[in-house]
Amino acid sequence: MSWAEPVAGGPELADLAGDREALRVVEDALATIPADQRAALLLRDVEGFAYEEIATITSTEIGTVKSRIHRGRVAVRNILISRGWKGSSG
Repeated sequence: MSWAEPVAGGPELADLAGDREALRVVEDALATIPADQRAALLLRDVEGFAYEEIATITSTEIGTVKSRIHRGRVAVRNILISRGWKGSSG
């Protein structure tokens, strides 16, 4: 059996370093928002829970969950923009 080159190469080291830096900046931004917003945002955007599930988990109304997620996203976005993030459009 001979060694073969993988079909798709792995990520470049520079890309990994950039991803780690981006992750650190996002984690720092998340750490600055209120705990209730952070929890709702992480449950939705990282864990993938539905709004109804988050309402049950956090013992809050669905409207409160939606509000916390929205406010958390806006706060994180504003922090990232203040640190030089340009968004997906560049």
